[in-house]
Amino acid sequence: MIVPGRWEKVAAEKPGSRIIVSMKTGDRMECSFVSLLSDSLIVSTPDGKDMEYSKANILRITTADKRQDSLANGAGIGALAAGIPAGIIAVQCLAAKT
Repeated sequence: MIVPGRWEKVAAEKPGSRIIVSMKTGDRMECSFVSLLSDSLIVSTPDGKDMEYSKANILRITTADKRQDSLANGAGIGALAAGIPAGIIAVQCLAAKT
């Protein structure tokens, strides 16, 4: 899940949630969410160090948890659910023409 421009959504993450932080410099890091301050993000690196990054330097934050898989599965199920009725209608239209 991408959290575009909504720091409130980042603040709602549970401490310890795995996130991917993309910086404006092009750097990208996978870390654990610790907290969000008014102007910075605090994360825990894989080696256990707490690091603070200015919001002004952050380009994007993406969750790295299994929720991404759930969102992809939901999108696939939604596409399938929309495709089945369309297929039935197409078959009925073809049958009506013959």
